[in-house]
Amino acid sequence: MSRSSDESRRGLRVVMITTVFVNQSRQFCSLSRLFVGKGFHGKR
Repeated sequence: MSRSSDESRRGLRVVMITTVFVNQSRQFCSLSRLFVGKGFHGKR
């Protein structure tokens, strides 16, 4: 039982980390796009 519980906990941790990483990457991409767009508009 202990082994199965530990494995499940590890899986949950991996899923949480992956979801957080994906969310952060999406936010970073959106922010970078906004900054790039502002920069291009400013140059024009």
